[in-house]
Amino acid sequence: MASATSEGPSAAALPQCTICLSDEGEVIQRGCCCRGDAGAAHAECLIESALHNAQTNDDHRGWFRCSTCNEEFTGAAEIALADARYQRSLTLPEDDNERIYSASGQINALATAGKYSEAAALGVEALERCRAAVGADHPVTLNAVSRLALAYDRLGKYAEAIELHLRVQEARIRLFGEEDPATLAATENLACSYRSQGKLDEAAELQRQVLEIRTAIHGAEHPYTLSSMAHLVLTLSQQGQPAAAAELQLKVLTVERRVFGPDHPRVITSCNNLALAYSDMGRFDEAAALQREVLSKRLAGLGREHPHTALAMGNLAVTHRNECDYPEAIRLEREALAIRLRLFGVEHPSTLINKGNLGHTLCLSGGYIEAEAHLREVVEIESRLIGPDHLDTLIDRFVLAMTLRDSGKVDEASALATATLDAMQRSLGPEHPKTLNCAEISGSILWLQGKPAEAEALLRPTWRAQVEHTGADHHDTLETATALGNTLVDLGRAGEATELLRSTHAALSSQMGAEHKLTLNAASALGWAEWQGGRESDGLPTEEGVSALNQTYETQVQRFGVGHVDTQRTATRLQICKESRA
Repeated sequence: MASATSEGPSAAALPQCTICLSDEGEVIQRGCCCRGDAGAAHAECLIESALHNAQTNDDHRGWFRCSTCNEEFTGAAEIALADARYQRSLTLPEDDNERIYSASGQINALATAGKYSEAAALGVEALERCRAAVGADHPVTLNAVSRLALAYDRLGKYAEAIELHLRVQEARIRLFGEEDPATLAATENLACSYRSQGKLDEAAELQRQVLEIRTAIHGAEHPYTLSSMAHLVLTLSQQGQPAAAAELQLKVLTVERRVFGPDHPRVITSCNNLALAYSDMGRFDEAAALQREVLSKRLAGLGREHPHTALAMGNLAVTHRNECDYPEAIRLEREALAIRLRLFGVEHPSTLINKGNLGHTLCLSGGYIEAEAHLREVVEIESRLIGPDHLDTLIDRFVLAMTLRDSGKVDEASALATATLDAMQRSLGPEHPKTLNCAEISGSILWLQGKPAEAEALLRPTWRAQVEHTGADHHDTLETATALGNTLVDLGRAGEATELLRSTHAALSSQMGAEHKLTLNAASALGWAEWQGGRESDGLPTEEGVSALNQTYETQVQRFGVGHVDTQRTATRLQICKESRA
């Protein structure tokens, strides 16, 4: 297979600038929706064009929007233009409109570059300048508050962000009413912060309110209404309602395809969101088909060396990971990572997410040494740049703990998982979906350490909370149920374990298929519980448990290899059965 570097041009190898028509110097992609070579330009030419339009026509859109496709710049072009505009504004009076608006663009660009702390610092400065110039309730000041809140969101300072979003929402309702477009936007920003903090019910309630108002004002097919539906889709998915999320997203996609055409950026984004819901439902073939369509359109429209293309590769990789096609997932994740490293460097947030996803997939596939190396690097960088308690850092910490657990470093895994769970409970709350996922990892580690009573004390309330908040048939809930079943067997309660694991295995088989990793783990646990209990199953002799273990082992060897931790666990159980029979 050719390397990602050899496939497609790099930024330096792009053809001539579409503004000056020269092929000298570094040419970058504008990151808008201009296709292929039509998006190539020198940063200096973009800046000169934007400055000319601003000075000659008093038109400042060239600083952030492409005049050809009318879409906003992203990536390197967005960063270069925003910085040039902001640096030029520093000679203007502090209350000058251009200085205020240029700071807004610079805050967004700093966030794009992953410089969240710098974005927040500039946001504080810009807010104070706005208050002094036009007062606390002026729309310009409220916009500055919103930008600062968004910067805090990205830093993981959710409490501070929510406080600011509430302030903006209250002011806009008081000044302009509940149905004003800016008020509705403020409400949606608040809902997104609630979702990030795991307050999913509060987020969904606000998003439904906004959707109802926008539907009444604009109709069901207006872009504002469709955007509100898309926001609610993401919350429904996190609430463990992928079927409801898919149904709503399909409505959005159907309208957008008809209104905007099949290649519009909104349609491509909606295809991806629908694919994510399908993947969460276990409908992997449909999800992958949509994501391949997205990737094909990104490659055709934007080229290989574009952030949106890398994102499409990464999303398709996650679906392949979810269906346990680890080789294809790893191939795509490596290619996406190579693109992001070239575009942004190793410390950009999107690069770190990609690198963490690669580590996660390597762990699940049994590549523990490389997985650990990637995840340790990611956790170190994230802890330094965005803090050890940021959601992204915490997620990668518990994936690292899972990797250490599966590679046999159980004591180190236990210490890391316990510290991460404590941090998640403090910053996200005990019922956040990611907190519950981490609790499952911690409980499974306690079981491996030979502490089944402590494991049950953690896993049972975790399972009950997942049943309540994400649903009894959600794959996270079912994974916890398998871990709890393993624990009950070690506590001498094989009958109780068998009952739990039968329903768990049936649900996973229905959702994920008989050969999915989670289904096979449940099958192994069920066979072990039946054998340990010396029970009969559906009128069959107690050897049925051994037969189930044999079948599970053969499938695991075929799918994951003899050295995979799941395969080895089943092999150990089989060996114990054989020695007992002998």
